Amino acid sequence: DCADWSVDNAIDLVSYIGQNVAIRFVGINGWGNNFFMDNINVMGQMSGVHHLTSPFSVYPNPNEGKFTISHSLQNPQIVLYSADGRIILDKIITSQTAVIEIDAKAGIYLIHVNDGLKTYVEKITIN
Repeated sequence: DCADWSVDNAIDLVSYIGQNVAIRFVGINGWGNNFFMDNINVMGQMSGVHHLTSPFSVYPNPNEGKFTISHSLQNPQIVLYSADGRIILDKIITSQTAVIEIDAKAGIYLIHVNDGLKTYVEKITIN
């Protein structure tokens, strides 16, 4: 029950400095209830966190249905999806920079850029 909830628990990971640490949360109960956890804070100086860089950029974002894609890939396939999963655009880009114009309703869209090995995803907003 909610009276059993606890807040402001802290786990000191100082003894793991220099090691890889994976944190897992497991909820076990005998009543079949769901387990909810939120507001998790990781404090201190984190090292070894890998930031992924994307080999393409979309600008301006947000836009009015006209935007530019710049990339460093070899003839990538560009697929633009609406929020409900419909394909709005599907084309191969052969130049390093391409201006895209679409007639689409205002909303959030996902642009998938595939170079044959990896697929990169970026969110764009059309006003």
